[in-house]
Amino acid sequence: RLAAQVVVGMPEQTFDTFVDNMHTVWKTLGIRKFDVNHWSWTPNAPAADADYVEKYKLETVPVVYLKLRLPLDNKIYDLNSLFEQVKKRFDYNHYFIDDLLMYKTHKMDFSDMHSCVRVMRQMQQYPHKDKFTSAEMQEFKREARQFGDRISNVADKMFEKHGFYILAKYDEQTNSLLPGEFPITEFNSQKITPKVLKD
Repeated sequence: RLAAQVVVGMPEQTFDTFVDNMHTVWKTLGIRKFDVNHWSWTPNAPAADADYVEKYKLETVPVVYLKLRLPLDNKIYDLNSLFEQVKKRFDYNHYFIDDLLMYKTHKMDFSDMHSCVRVMRQMQQYPHKDKFTSAEMQEFKREARQFGDRISNVADKMFEKHGFYILAKYDEQTNSLLPGEFPITEFNSQKITPKVLKD
């Protein structure tokens, strides 16, 4: 089965155009596996040019990506204590920092970008469906918007306190952080519960 590498946060991209284009790919190419990546660039890339950055109002933020499961100790009791522990354990055996993760463009913000990813994961709960109705796509968008706003609001508060974001999910059974694609904002796995849709 085909799979697609998708980039979110490109200039001129919006939440609606991204989602609608991905639905078109879903319908026409039959792709059901999407690896979604936030756009970033290297320091010598054309996108790093000051005029280009200003034109598209590009903003980036430092983010911790986990490579492996990161065990936590018993002192973890809230997000602040989690961030403090992560700061003390900056070693590249467990995670790395990408200081050029796209945060905002002239047409999208961090909430929009996470909402885009959320819609893709919602769609993937129904791999048997050839396409979704307009009502189903609108419901996906509505829920994704709520999700994006909620986690971005909490993640921004953590960034203001600690200076970076953590993209991970919490595993209660092992009391550890696992690699994830959304900022850690609460101690749960942030699972997507599928609704029953008609074929």
